[in-house]
Parts: sequence; C-alpha cells; structure tokens
Amino acid sequence: MNLVGIIPTLNRPDDIRLLFDSIAKLTQPTDVNFTIVVIDNSPDANVQALVNSIECPFKLTYINQKKKGLSNARNAAIEAISDNTDYVCTIDDDLVLPESFIVDLQGSIQKYPHAGMIGGRVELYNQQDLPITIKTCKNHDKYAGGLKLFGFVHGCCMLFSKDVMDKTGQFDTNLGAGSLCGSAEDTDYYYRIWLSGKEIVYCPDWFVFHNHGRRTPEEHQKLKHNYQTGQGSFYYKQITNGHKHAQKLLYWELSADLKSWLSSWFTSPATNLTSVQLRNNIKGKWSDRYKGYKNYKSAIKAGDVQ
Repeated sequence: MNLVGIIPTLNRPDDIRLLFDSIAKLTQPTDVNFTIVVIDNSPDANVQALVNSIECPFKLTYINQKKKGLSNARNAAIEAISDNTDYVCTIDDDLVLPESFIVDLQGSIQKYPHAGMIGGRVELYNQQDLPITIKTCKNHDKYAGGLKLFGFVHGCCMLFSKDVMDKTGQFDTNLGAGSLCGSAEDTDYYYRIWLSGKEIVYCPDWFVFHNHGRRTPEEHQKLKHNYQTGQGSFYYKQITNGHKHAQKLLYWELSADLKSWLSSWFTSPATNLTSVQLRNNIKGKWSDRYKGYKNYKSAIKAGDVQ
C-alpha cells in the first residue's frame, strides 16, 4: 500500500521539529510505503531549512506554496501526489504522532475498506492546553445525515483513498485557515464525499496528539468565532448550490436554537446567569454564521468560485 501524509505549515518551525521527532519513531509495516509531503506557506526560509536538515526515515518532499491558505496548501499536495498512491492522510503541523500511527491507519483501512473518508481520534498532547480541538471518543461512528456534521471528524487527521479524492476534487480555497471564511474546508470536503454516496466514518483506532498551545479563554473564544464563521460560509455555499439536505440541516439547527432561546425565557428568570449566557451564546453563534455567509458571498464576487 502506498500511503501519503500531507503536512501544510505556516511559520511553525518548532512544531514541525516536534512532529518530525515523532515521525522518526514510527513503526512501518513492510507492506506500507509511507511518503510525506510538506507544503510550506511561510514567507521566509526557516521551515525549508529545517525540513532540508531533517533525517527522515521516509521519502520526504518539500513544496513552497506562495498562495496562502490551508486549502491552497492541501491542493498543492494533491497535485503533487503520484498516480500510484493508494491513500492520503492529512497531518497538521501541530500534531505529534504515536509510534503505531501507520499500523493503526492500516488497520482502520482494513476495517472500513469501502469508506469514503475515515477520521481519527484526537487526543490532547500538552495537559496545560485547553481541552479543545480534540475528539477523544472511543466509539466507532458513521455520519448518518444529522446535526453532528460539524466536528464529526477533525481536519487534522482525515484519511481518504486516492480514488475518492480524484472524484471529489480539490479543497475549496474560499474556506479554511487563511481564507476570508476562516474554517470549514474539512467539513465541506467530507460533506461532498458523503453527498456522493460514500460513508464518512469516525474510527478511534487511529489517533494523533494535538499540540495546539491554546490556554486562555480569549484564545478559545477567537477559535470558536472562527469555526462558527466558517460554518455560516459552508451553509451559504451548500444551500446556494441547491443541496436540500443542507437546507434541512440549517432548519433543524435554527429550530433547536430557537426552542432553547424561548425556553431560557419562560422556564427560568430572565436574569438567571445560565439563561443569559445561553442566549448570548446563541446570539453570538448566529451572528458569526451571518458573517460567514457575507464572507463567502464576497469571495464569490472576488471571482474564486468553487
């Protein structure tokens, strides 16, 4: 099996060094050929110099991607992947991989050979960081079309067959880190796979450690706003593309939040702190979503339509 790991990065030489320290310790099955592609969005040569100095036990390709953004970086990797590739996995630059990473990936593929995409478990690397941007559930799951679409799997560890990627196409450059919309490029990608009739699977048998470094409430809130903005962009894109299922998702989510909003007024005092916080959270969520709608609309007007 030919497996490629794609690692986009931007100004994170220390994280890249830690990630490659873990890559050097990976157990490699004899029947797996593992290749790594690093796509560098950094404006200077620090990351390139680091990558060139790394003694990697696997074939390593470096790509300098001048066009900024996570989706642009991943697309550059997709274009560089050879035709004999069987599977592709995403690896964020702030991850640390367990020694069993490749073995676990291989086992997950054998367990779900017909899945369109397999997402892995995300554990916290540094216990001083906030317990966010992780998914530690150890129960296997398949996306069935409900409201748990966002965050069903995490973009830092997605696994696709090359055939599925060829049919799905590239990541939407209007979405994701570095774009006006900020996030949701991963959700958009596996949602498109799901719409094609392929299964989206969460398999906790393969996992990574997330060394995200966020430790303050302010950092958490900034990330939350970013995710919610991207979700609004996702809804705008999919609904304007005529996908009725996305319309249903939006309706179900709005209905649920409206019920919670009304319940907070009638089942407890209006000044109750918990009720006030709930209403503020709902208001903030849909304010961010509206911002995402406007941002994606602006991106379309700018001419980068996908």
